[in-house]
Amino acid sequence: MLHASAEELRPGGAKAWLAAARAQPVAPWSAVSRPGVAAVVALVLARATFYAVQGIGFFQDDFHFVHDTRVFGWFGSVQGAHKLESRPGMWLHFNVLYGLAGDHPLVLFALVTLLNAAAAVLLYVLLVRVLPVRRAALAVALVWVALPNHTTITVWGAASQALMAVLLLLLGLLLVTSGRPVGAALALAGSVLCYQVTIPIAVVGALLMPSARPLRERARLGVVAAVGVATLWLITHPTYPTELRVPNVVMLWSAHFGTGLFGTVGPSPWLRWGVAVAVLVGVVVSLVAWVLGARRWVDGPPLVLAGLAVWALGLVYLVSTPDFVSVGDYGWVDRLYAASSLGSAMVLVGIGQLVWRHARPVVLAGAVALGVLCLYGQAVALSAWSDAGQDLVALMHELGRVADDPANTAFAVGPSLPPRNGVYAVETVSATYALFLAHGEGDGSVFIANDPDEFDYRVREEARVPIEWPAFLDVPTETLPSLGAVGLVDQGPGGLYLDGWAVQPGGRGAADVEVYVDGGDEPWATMADVDLPRDDVAAVRGFGPDHGFARVVTGPPLAEGDHEVCLRVAGVPGEAGAISCAPVTIRTEPWVEIVSAEATPDGVHLIGWAIDPATADPTQVVASVDGAPEVDLGLVGNERGDVNGEHPGYGLYHGFDRILPAGPGAQQVCAVGVRPDGSRGRATCVDLTG
Repeated sequence: MLHASAEELRPGGAKAWLAAARAQPVAPWSAVSRPGVAAVVALVLARATFYAVQGIGFFQDDFHFVHDTRVFGWFGSVQGAHKLESRPGMWLHFNVLYGLAGDHPLVLFALVTLLNAAAAVLLYVLLVRVLPVRRAALAVALVWVALPNHTTITVWGAASQALMAVLLLLLGLLLVTSGRPVGAALALAGSVLCYQVTIPIAVVGALLMPSARPLRERARLGVVAAVGVATLWLITHPTYPTELRVPNVVMLWSAHFGTGLFGTVGPSPWLRWGVAVAVLVGVVVSLVAWVLGARRWVDGPPLVLAGLAVWALGLVYLVSTPDFVSVGDYGWVDRLYAASSLGSAMVLVGIGQLVWRHARPVVLAGAVALGVLCLYGQAVALSAWSDAGQDLVALMHELGRVADDPANTAFAVGPSLPPRNGVYAVETVSATYALFLAHGEGDGSVFIANDPDEFDYRVREEARVPIEWPAFLDVPTETLPSLGAVGLVDQGPGGLYLDGWAVQPGGRGAADVEVYVDGGDEPWATMADVDLPRDDVAAVRGFGPDHGFARVVTGPPLAEGDHEVCLRVAGVPGEAGAISCAPVTIRTEPWVEIVSAEATPDGVHLIGWAIDPATADPTQVVASVDGAPEVDLGLVGNERGDVNGEHPGYGLYHGFDRILPAGPGAQQVCAVGVRPDGSRGRATCVDLTG
């Protein structure tokens, strides 16, 4: 918006500067290049094609608007007087948009793409009219289309009111440059009534923009007054409660020039912040150059300053938004940067202009780097939106599979939202409308949990049918919740007895579970297709009961002593595949446990059990009182539930209950297990009672 060069800053203060800014020449319409327009439109269409190939879907409020359009018809897309009162422009925009699109996501995206192309062309035309350097005007428009720091408004229909606000803003400013105050007032007021992000830019633009036809001060103030009336309407009919807060400027800078260009926090912070700092250095150098006299538009610093002004003005509204309006540096929150992203494109092109005059190879390398970065960021951001849309499709299919009458069933979906680089396709209200669109009207509902505690509460207290994302959804494994649990690790005949459950991510099929001992690099053994029914798992998980295991697993012989056993889901790398670890004590010889040994008039009443770790069969036991000749108890096989509970791999039948001959004054009894080959374990001895 700062159009005065050094030669035009005559003495006279702000009034003279204002007059100089308005006196800038305005290029004729013939200056607009058809190839330039074609290039801008082609870039918009190329970007849209990539997203369409990835897969288009509905998101969040889309389901609400599509549902209401289906039920109430045209101009029924946005129900409720509050919506009409708070943002009349948005209300009109959504009713027309969803009335035309119906329940076809491709048609909706095509309409949003049309708006995106129109806004980009208007940006190009406006800058051609007011910037002496036409190549810079085309560069700004192309860079704005390519930047991934405002992806949301270009793919999400329910956020396209921000795109419409930008379009009307650019149209209004273009009408100012044409000397048409009535049209400019209507367009700028309409922009504000669509989305309040454009208010400061609209006011400043109405006051500063040059005009091909003389505009009296009264006419400009009339345009400002129209914007003011629209603003006053929003203030007296707020969409959200107004709260004053100070935005995080560092995060906002990163959203436009750092992480926001990558569309993810995946790359190294050093790289993401390195880009943000590099742009900041470019801005500082531009400011210094401007102070030193580089004030012609062809020099670059004036465009950087104008871009900074647009960037800052486009973010002013954030000081009045409540805390629950999330501000971040990537993902679906970039809808908040619809207007400020225009400034970011101007800043980048202005820095390029400045460097071009001193080191052209650096600019060429920087342009290539920026192009690669934008391609990467767009691919990441658009893929995230596509994946999020497919999440909803998969969820609706799953609800129909799980319930006989999904439209009249209450579901809880959790334990947390699947991560899609900051894009979330659904929340509770929109998920219920999606349910009705997919399965018909009913009394059902879908609660989307944000964390495991919320998920468990809704299942437990509201008796909702639990549906868990990993049961049917292919999400990044490193962000999955637990894929299993271990109930018991114990020695079993010839190996280990393992009890627990596991699920394979991305499907409802049985998982393979790998068993690692003492931190080994290779699995000690693998359990294939764990599919034992577990009703306890089905009660709190959404992937059915057939994912349990309770079996003996054999592998290379384990040495006697203590070991650590760790289980993980096969094929899932990193910590995401880990289930749990547990200690286990391995015995290599038969052992006897004496439960009680009581001296009675008839002898010593001996009760206990014995296990040979090599087999689940009954074990031979011999016993002796005070060193007297041994008594062979034979193969002990009485039923003992406690043994089965403690060592389930060996079964029930390992107990004994015998009277051993003994004289008066007997003090101690010993028992030992004997293998068929005659080898023995360690003797167990206890003092007599009674």
